[in-house]
Amino acid sequence: MRLWFLRVIGGLAVIAASFLVTLYIVDTRNSPATRDAQRVDDIRRTREAIKRYYQARKAYPVDLKLLVEAGYLSSIPVDPLWSATDRKYQYYSNGISNFGLLVWLEQAHGRTGLGTKESEMWSSNMLECPF
Repeated sequence: MRLWFLRVIGGLAVIAASFLVTLYIVDTRNSPATRDAQRVDDIRRTREAIKRYYQARKAYPVDLKLLVEAGYLSSIPVDPLWSATDRKYQYYSNGISNFGLLVWLEQAHGRTGLGTKESEMWSSNMLECPF
């Protein structure tokens, strides 16, 4: 009887430990730091694609879809958390000499971006760009 009890307790301990390890792994993969790192990587790849597009055409793309169609990006990056909100990635271009790309960073508690200074997306309440 006592051996059976120890086996049950031992089995439950293994299950509980497995559950806690799984929760830890899932939590660290979906943490604000992980999502911000993904955002920074997305913006860097997009910046390089915009740069190559501009070098080839001497104009900025009016839409990020053009970067995919031209083969500079495999797909348009999507924010890992806020893709369906007003905090999704935002792109602007006049199609000639101006562009702006905004992204919200969770850990910095604000938005930042990159682009030309003449872009209509710049404001004084933006964070320092980490790219």
